Amino acid sequence: MASSQRVPRKRKLPTWMKLKTETKSAQTGLSNGVTKSSVLEDSLPELRFTGGIIYSHQKDDCSLLCQDIICSLETQQHNAAVGFDIEWPVTYQRGRENRTALVQICTPEKRCYLFHVSCMGELPKGLKELLSHSKIKKVGVGIDR
Repeated sequence: MASSQRVPRKRKLPTWMKLKTETKSAQTGLSNGVTKSSVLEDSLPELRFTGGIIYSHQKDDCSLLCQDIICSLETQQHNAAVGFDIEWPVTYQRGRENRTALVQICTPEKRCYLFHVSCMGELPKGLKELLSHSKIKKVGVGIDR
């Protein structure tokens, strides 16, 4: 069979994602399908983002928006910080990492910027400046520096 005619393999889920049979745990009294974290999440109040969302998939627009973010944060009297997150396509191949698809920056002015960097070809200059700005803290889960 030619390589262009390969039959696609069925995706293999990680063990922790596979369905389990319903049995109760002796320690928690919860069934396997219910975890401590899901019980905790059910008891938390729902949060809603009431600010504005700004989406950009063009390099020049992204740079201009990032320059605006930098200017607005530099004028603040106290330490400037933004919420920061990135998204990328999931791959199940060992040793293969995908490039960042989306960068999310949320500012104190209740604006959330979504930069679709996978559409831009390269990381825009303005976004590089924002991410490397020493006086603007980036806050998020799993962020170094």
